[in-house]
Amino acid sequence: MTTDTTLIGRPLPINRSAEDILNAKRGIGDLINSWNPEAKAAYAGIKKRIYSALDGQLDSLVPESADLNQRISSLIPVRDRARGEALAPGIMQQGWQRFMRPTGALIGGIEGARAGYQAYGVPGAVLGGSVGVFAPAALASPGFRMAIARTMATPEGREALMRGGIGAVMQLVQPQPQQ
Repeated sequence: MTTDTTLIGRPLPINRSAEDILNAKRGIGDLINSWNPEAKAAYAGIKKRIYSALDGQLDSLVPESADLNQRISSLIPVRDRARGEALAPGIMQQGWQRFMRPTGALIGGIEGARAGYQAYGVPGAVLGGSVGVFAPAALASPGFRMAIARTMATPEGREALMRGGIGAVMQLVQPQPQQ
């Protein structure tokens, strides 16, 4: 028996394998994560104490796994966030949801359609309205933000984005021919 009593006030049996301890840690995490947010928050301290006790046991059984165990533990929140993002509605679904909700979210689509119609007729109205409805969802998506971040990471990418941005602004402020 071990002398570690931080978990429940009683010694933990030493006859558990490292795999058993790791599975117990994962099971406790999965169980607590399945609760509603208020319960998760209320038991966060207990979960942390349980994890700490199990980590101590795991590190004493397999000392060379301590660094790897810590790295894996720090990636679990990233995994959970990625799962949440993967389940979130996509750009098209978010755009169509704008039509279903009685909010001011369609103003962008209406204004885009109006500006597109004035400049290019019916095809411009369809394109402008679509951009006005779907662009906010695309701009807010993690994939789009990651693509911009990766592009900004290189000098060539920054230059290309700058040229594109300047070109877009020049198109917006260009005087319209008199009809």
